[in-house]
Amino acid sequence: EHKARLEANPAAQDSPALLKAMGNLYRQKLGDYANAVQCYELLLHDYPESEAARTALIELATCYDRLGDHESVRRVYREMTRRFPSDSEEYLWAKLQLGE
Repeated sequence: EHKARLEANPAAQDSPALLKAMGNLYRQKLGDYANAVQCYELLLHDYPESEAARTALIELATCYDRLGDHESVRRVYREMTRRFPSDSEEYLWAKLQLGE
C-alpha cells in the first residue's frame, strides 16, 4: 500500500514518511535488510532534509551491519558526523561507533 501511494505521487508531502515506514516494515517485520536499505537510501537521496531522514541514518547503519557490510556502516556513521551538530546525540553516537 505504501509503495503504491509513493509511486502514485512521489512529490507528496508524506513521501519521506512512507519510505521510512516501508524501510521499517522490511527491517522489523520481514528481516529483509536489503530492501530496507533501498528504502532508506532512496529517502536520504530524495528527501535529505526531511525529519524522516534524520532517524533513517541510524536504521540504515543497522541494516548494513546485519548484512555484514561494515564499509557501508562506517560510511553512514561518517555521514552522520557531517549532517548533525557536534553536540547532538546522533553525532556523538556516530563518533563513538567510529571509535573517535
